[in-house]
Amino acid sequence: MKRAMFFPAPAPKGSAGKDACATFSALCLLAPLLALTACQNRIPAPPPSGAVTGLAMAGPIGADPHVAYLDPAMRATVADVGDRAVTRSDGRLHVEVDLKNLGGLRLQFQLQCVFKDERGVPTGDETPWETLFLTENATETVPFDSLNPLARTYTIRLRNTR
Repeated sequence: MKRAMFFPAPAPKGSAGKDACATFSALCLLAPLLALTACQNRIPAPPPSGAVTGLAMAGPIGADPHVAYLDPAMRATVADVGDRAVTRSDGRLHVEVDLKNLGGLRLQFQLQCVFKDERGVPTGDETPWETLFLTENATETVPFDSLNPLARTYTIRLRNTR
């Protein structure tokens, strides 16, 4: 009686343990390599050149890198629920930030936009401090415009009224 071609021949006695040990050793060596390959840090692609350069809508309060709370207690009362930056045709940066009052009381605070170059260094172009009043649970959009075309990024600074 002939054996079918797709069934392997039985291993000789005593060799089955060696094959299992070799397979286990190979898996133990490959597992760390696979784990290292899967856990590589990936650098996100830069945004396409053109209109919109940033949009941040999610995350915990104060998680946006474009918003700096100069008074830490403000994080519990004011939230950045979105910010956008658009490069105008003349090269100047236009920024809009959406701020939400998280409490049941009317808020008064000041904000300012500091424009920076592609390395994150301030260009010397800062808006004056502006006082904003937010009624209970209200959201307001505040626009800012850079005065020169050097600005590529920005930081919105918030502080209590002086």
